[in-house]
Amino acid sequence: MTINILILAGGLGTRMKSTVPKVMHNICGKPILEHIVDTSSKLNPERIILLIGNGSKIVKDYFETQYFKKSLIDFAYQKEQLGTGDALKSAVTHIMKNSNVIILSGDVPLIKKETIERLLKTHESKQNAVTVLTMIPTNPFGYGRMERDAQGNIKSIVEHKDANDKQKEIGEVNAGIYCIKSDFIYKYIDSIGNNNKQKEYYITDLISITHKNDLQVDSVIVENASEVLGINNRNQLAEIEQIMLAMKREEMMKNGVTMESPESIYIDSNVECENDVIIESNVVIKGKSIIKKGCIIKSLSYLNNVELKENTIIEPGSIIEK
Repeated sequence: MTINILILAGGLGTRMKSTVPKVMHNICGKPILEHIVDTSSKLNPERIILLIGNGSKIVKDYFETQYFKKSLIDFAYQKEQLGTGDALKSAVTHIMKNSNVIILSGDVPLIKKETIERLLKTHESKQNAVTVLTMIPTNPFGYGRMERDAQGNIKSIVEHKDANDKQKEIGEVNAGIYCIKSDFIYKYIDSIGNNNKQKEYYITDLISITHKNDLQVDSVIVENASEVLGINNRNQLAEIEQIMLAMKREEMMKNGVTMESPESIYIDSNVECENDVIIESNVVIKGKSIIKKGCIIKSLSYLNNVELKENTIIEPGSIIEK
C-alpha cells in the first residue's frame, strides 16, 4: 500500500494571541509545521496533505514558494472548526484509494520518524483497520482515555471532557496520531457524529466504529512522551524549543563538535557542522549555516546563513550575516 500523510493544521490557535497561524510560528529557525512536514517526507509518502483553515493563505503561500519538496504537498481546507473528525471529512477527497493514512497533528514538532515507522509497521503486520499511538503520562488530565473491553481489546477513546470518574482513572491515553486504512475511512467517515458535550466531530469515534464492526484496532505506546507534546501557547513554544535545541546540541557533540557551556548556545535546526569545531559560550548560529572542520567560533558571536571554510577563527562578538 502507498502512504498518505494527513497533517491537521487548521486550528485557530487562539491561546497564541497572534495574527500568525499557530503552526507557522518559528521554532529553531523554521515554522512548527515545517518540522512535521520534514519528518513526514522521510517516510517516502506518495502524498502529504496539509489540512488548513485559519490563516490558510499564509500556510499555503509558504509551502508553495519556500518548501523544497513542494511537489509532495496537497492542500485541503476546513471551513469551520468543528473538530478533528470534521477535519478528516474536509480532507477525505484528497486521500488516495488503497493507501495507509498516517494522521499527524500540526502542532507536535518533536515526533520522530522512527516512532511513526513503528506505528506503521504494527498497522501493516497486524492488518489493522486503525492503529493509534498512545502514551502513559504521569498526569493524564486533558487526554482521551483508551477504553478496553473485558478481553483487553480497544473499545473506544473517551475524550476527557466526556469521561466519567471511572474512565478518568485509565492511565493509557490517546497521543493524537493514527494510522488508518483509506478504505475504512471512505466507508465509515459519515458515521462520525457529534453526540458529545462539545458538539464536535472526533476522529476518535472511528475507534468505537471499528470495535462495533469487529474490525482490528490496536495501539502502539510511544517510548518518549515528549515526542507528542503539543504547542498551544507561547510558554509551550519556548519549552519545546528548548527540548529541540538540546537534541540538536547533543547530536552535534556526538559528531565531534566541542561546546563550551552548551546550554548558552543557540543553533537552528538546519545548521550543518563538521567535526573538530569548537563553539564557545553565548554563540548564536542561525539559518542554513555550514561550519567546516576545525573552525573556532568564539564567545558572543552571531552567525546567520554563513559558510565557514576549514579552520576559520571567528573572533569574539562577531556578527556575520549573508
